[in-house]
Amino acid sequence: MLDNDRIVGVILKYKTGMHVFSHDNTFDINEFNDLVLSQHPDMICASKDTALLLIAKLEDSSYKLEIGYVGMYSGSDSIDVGEALKARKRDFKEIVSLLYQDEGIGASYDKSVLAQQLFERSRQRYSRNLVFKRDNHVVSHVCTGAENENLAVVSGLVTDGRYRGKGLASKLLQICCSELLNEGKKVYSIYYTQAAQHTHHKGGFVDVCECGKLFLKKH
Repeated sequence: MLDNDRIVGVILKYKTGMHVFSHDNTFDINEFNDLVLSQHPDMICASKDTALLLIAKLEDSSYKLEIGYVGMYSGSDSIDVGEALKARKRDFKEIVSLLYQDEGIGASYDKSVLAQQLFERSRQRYSRNLVFKRDNHVVSHVCTGAENENLAVVSGLVTDGRYRGKGLASKLLQICCSELLNEGKKVYSIYYTQAAQHTHHKGGFVDVCECGKLFLKKH
């Protein structure tokens, strides 16, 4: 997004999601409105200030706003892998079912689209998926939403409601982050609820800044 040849915003689009970056939010909101109306993304992520501006100005009223935190992992790099397993192709249907138990994650995507995206990202080694299983069924999951040589962003942290309160999520999170640290990566995560914030703090994360996301409401 330009203003008199000056870059005032950057939009990154991946499949059905958008990320909006702007230092001072001086981009043309009408131009962005036209883009959203034409693309109709499932989710729009931004800083807190940008997200608040978007939800107030967007003409499309089908979006819901959530404010959360960006956290950085500062825990141990020597966590025992224990029962954690790398997800296999047949696990992704169960993983998506778990994600849909969490409106903050599942509400952002169409179910079949999410399953396909997760599997393709894993197959292409763009991300990794770790799970805990009980009776050969996935009961807890975490993945990396993005990775490069220097950093990784973990996401998709969720546990089956029947197994919550047992420390599975924070343990699986620590295992994933420890693995990433040992590969020389800085590790970040984004979380939107008090429960998720508590789990991340328990798993070794500290809050860095606030962020926001707009996602399509379920009908």
